[in-house]
Amino acid sequence: MRILSSILMLLFSLTLAAQHEIVFEIDNYDNDTIIIGNYFADRQVVVDTLYSAVDAKRPTFTLVGEEALPPGMYLIVTRPGGDYAQFFVPVDDQTFKVMLDGKNLSDVKFKGSDENKRFYDYLSYLSGKRAQVEPLSAKIKAAEEAGTNDDKAQSKLDKINAEVEQEQLRNIAANRTGPFAHLLQANMALDIPEFEGTAEEEQMSLYLWYRDHYFDNVDLGDSLNLRMPFLHQRIDYYYNNLTPLNPDSISRSIDYMLGLMEPSSSTYRYYLSYFYNDIVKKRVVGMDAVVVHLVEKYYANGKAPWLSKESYDKITDNAYRLKGTLIGKQAPDVELYREDGSPWQLYQDSSEWTVLVFWAPDCGHCTKAMPDVMAFHDKWKDRGVNVVGICTKTGKKYETCWPGVKEKGIENLLNLGDQYMKSKYKLKFDVRQTPKIYILDQDKYIRMKDVPASNLDEIMDEVIKMYKEESTE
Repeated sequence: MRILSSILMLLFSLTLAAQHEIVFEIDNYDNDTIIIGNYFADRQVVVDTLYSAVDAKRPTFTLVGEEALPPGMYLIVTRPGGDYAQFFVPVDDQTFKVMLDGKNLSDVKFKGSDENKRFYDYLSYLSGKRAQVEPLSAKIKAAEEAGTNDDKAQSKLDKINAEVEQEQLRNIAANRTGPFAHLLQANMALDIPEFEGTAEEEQMSLYLWYRDHYFDNVDLGDSLNLRMPFLHQRIDYYYNNLTPLNPDSISRSIDYMLGLMEPSSSTYRYYLSYFYNDIVKKRVVGMDAVVVHLVEKYYANGKAPWLSKESYDKITDNAYRLKGTLIGKQAPDVELYREDGSPWQLYQDSSEWTVLVFWAPDCGHCTKAMPDVMAFHDKWKDRGVNVVGICTKTGKKYETCWPGVKEKGIENLLNLGDQYMKSKYKLKFDVRQTPKIYILDQDKYIRMKDVPASNLDEIMDEVIKMYKEESTE
């Protein structure tokens, strides 16, 4: 019985054993508080606030817990200035001591962490190499400015670069799955091939190759990288610099990156939300097609199971509203009514171009916009452009539309409304705020939408120019 009790006590104590215990000792530090944080995608987040005894000769702080810490690069942030030092938390080694100098946080030593020792030895190694590189780089630059080459300095520089690369490879081989190896691998230069052709062809080939191989040294499917300082920079550059600014290209790039991230549920979850919110927040004309794409491919297909029903309904309803009025799609047909009650149908209008202006009598922005709308109408009315004003008031408030026409000075437009919303135009044209302006071609395809009234004239010119270019292709 006593033997059984001892075994149970041993098992119990093992169950309660700390999965991580990192001790921080700081010399020359008068504060009793430090903050531990880590990198997380595009931000730095607080992991814990640690305290030490005020009267301690050497302030000592302990980060301890019964669960393993997510691996990655962490930060020790001192008070009150916010100075910091970095350290790694590997998957399989989360019990060690960090010794720092509060007056010089670059002076960091470790007891019991080979990963961090290699990291700081490498930083010291780089510092020494940098002292050798700087005068050589200065000589090479001076020679270039003088129109010559310093082959001797270049040869020495190439040798140092080769030595650094070998040191990086040695450290990567020491622990390929550790965060230090991930950091080094991500910063290894790509071996770019040479391309043939004209200068323009070479540039295009280089761009396409670089885009295709951009993530060769970064595993987006490893969740460790979500807590490394390089990940978001890489994703952001591919997303904003290597991807053409059009909905189809952006959708393809997002699909490509999310596909690479899928093995890491945490990375995939974060960046699906990130891309969606970024597109919505930017409110760039035409990019609502990306919103619709993300909702249809991911959210509506059950690929975001963490979403609450309320959020899911909100996101899918928004996409449904946007989908019917994407640029390049044919506008929905609607029947609206003049002041005398006579009907007007959009698809029976034979104008070469139709500009729909949704407005409201009590809309302050509409009041500011209408002088620009009227100036546009006066300039373009004899050039095949029909400007249609659509009052968005319904029910009893519908009666305010026609005095509003006179008040806003838009009597010369074709003014319409729909008192009982028979046409459901607010839903079909996604009219949630006013003014809202669409430009339609003769076949009623949406060529531009959400156009600022002040820019109608120049945008109309651009739309017609693009339309003519398409027609000649």
